[in-house]
Amino acid sequence: MFNQDKCVQRVVAAALVLAGACALGPATAAPLFSSPPGGTLGGVQADDSAGSFTNNLVSAAGTLDAIVWWGFHGANSQGPAFDSFEVRLDGALRSGSLSSTAVGSNGLLRYLLDVADFNLAAGGHTLTLVNASPDVEWFWQDGSPTSGSQAFELLAAEPPTGVPEPASLALALLAGLGAVAASRRTRVG
Repeated sequence: MFNQDKCVQRVVAAALVLAGACALGPATAAPLFSSPPGGTLGGVQADDSAGSFTNNLVSAAGTLDAIVWWGFHGANSQGPAFDSFEVRLDGALRSGSLSSTAVGSNGLLRYLLDVADFNLAAGGHTLTLVNASPDVEWFWQDGSPTSGSQAFELLAAEPPTGVPEPASLALALLAGLGAVAASRRTRVG
């Protein structure tokens, strides 16, 4: 005999398990290249008056999603409100959505440039930065002592997680409930 309540309970339980998996969020992708900031505030001036500064790097292959770097403003700067970065990877200007967050209380900022995803080949590359605003005195933070470069990362796009989107989950749940209702009508009628 068909038990509608048990079938509905099973569909709801499966939906809750999938919703819980969605709530965990996507996995974080590993950087294609990482040179974390050093412990002491210090760096290379890379602004309108000093010009751009270039770092050479060897990265892993992958789909590049974002470029991250750390820096700080000097005493003669108008501050972050006047930041105007030009970022070049292998000579090509990279644009996208730029955000910055304070790191600690010493004035160090972490910048994240979310670029349009593109494939980055493994091997040697160059990253060039300049804060091109004439109203800032800006320094690109030194990397950790073992890195030999300024502080920056190239972040890979997140890999697919296999967890359905919430909209897909809702459609699957509705389809399951519809199947239960249709089954119930055919058995009753």
